[in-house]
Amino acid sequence: MYTGLSLMNEKELAEITRMIGVQVPPSSKEVLRDIVSGWIARAVKKEGRAQEEVERTVLEFTAKMWRIIVPEGTDTNDLERSLRLKMAHDASEFLSPGWALCCALIAVGKQTNIPKKLDLMEEAASTAVPSQKARKAKREEWNQLCQRWSTNDPTPELDSYINDLAARPELHTECLTLGLGLSLLDGSIGFPTERLYREICDRLDIGRGESDEIKAKVNDLYWKHHNAAMPTQTKDGEPEDPVRSATERTVYDAGALEALVLEARQQLFASVVPDEPKKSGWSKLMGGLSGMSPFFSNKMKDENLANLARVVYHTILKQHDAVLAAARMAHSRLEGLVNDSSPPPKPTPRSVPKQKVAPAPKQPEQPAAPTATASQEASVEPVPPSGENQIKPAPLTEQMVDVAQQPKRIIKLDL
Repeated sequence: MYTGLSLMNEKELAEITRMIGVQVPPSSKEVLRDIVSGWIARAVKKEGRAQEEVERTVLEFTAKMWRIIVPEGTDTNDLERSLRLKMAHDASEFLSPGWALCCALIAVGKQTNIPKKLDLMEEAASTAVPSQKARKAKREEWNQLCQRWSTNDPTPELDSYINDLAARPELHTECLTLGLGLSLLDGSIGFPTERLYREICDRLDIGRGESDEIKAKVNDLYWKHHNAAMPTQTKDGEPEDPVRSATERTVYDAGALEALVLEARQQLFASVVPDEPKKSGWSKLMGGLSGMSPFFSNKMKDENLANLARVVYHTILKQHDAVLAAARMAHSRLEGLVNDSSPPPKPTPRSVPKQKVAPAPKQPEQPAAPTATASQEASVEPVPPSGENQIKPAPLTEQMVDVAQQPKRIIKLDL
């Protein structure tokens, strides 16, 4: 947990301090980290104790809130992994009805833009589903829904999703904002999308005034970001991107910490895949609408406990992301070494002059080795031909990877 806290940047730490009541966070990263560390210790009544004790108490306290059974002697790394998997699973279940309704709004728009819209929605879901394997399964589910609903009216199938979402009013605005925002990739909100949006709002008991307000906000954000002029200058003379600055404040209500963690994740993995295209301001806004903020508020009715769980989850997520990025980088370098170590071409017979080879001195006879048994022979693998016995990097799977500079800490990767 504290490793993840140390990996957070100033913006993330400042957002945590705002959540806990500091209206104007200091600019020093060290001071911010001290404030957050002190707040965490006070939350579990361990102020002044060693970090190891505070960390363990916080993790066990959070696990209890999440109804995770922690057997005696459970390793801290295993406890962190259990929390990450449990929270991610519960978040995915909580957000799935909203994602399904977004799929319906996506499907009734331009069919050629469906893959682009789902790419953005998958990006938005990455904080709630921090596993490529799990996101791949979720994406396949979305593909099937959009494929079916792009040729058939989705309305008859939406009852169960709307009923589930009706019980989660804190998710309504965020879900509809995400769905409309994705629809704007068509250039405007078309009539089929508008009609379905109004029908969903009616069935969620969202009045016309509120639904108009959500739509107007989305339209305003869309055109504000896409019509933004050249970057302006701050008072200190530093360039300020209006899209970036406006987006950061806009996503606050939708979960600013989640948005910042997503942004940091993109920067982290961009170092592994340098050619990854830069994200637009609107893309970052969509990524900020992860749904994690209302998820924690729904799970924990006490907002202070919700903030503690939110911080714990993100520190664990930061650790996992950092180790995963390092593992990918190491794997990429190993692949490069393997590709560069191909065997030299064999010389043709004409290019090698014949040379007389002196006979080898006669060696004294050695006693014959005992004959191998059948079981021994079966266990011996034949030596591959020259050029085929090179070391090949194993594909990344669930594995154990040491955390940098902390040899005693090990994190299991879930890819």
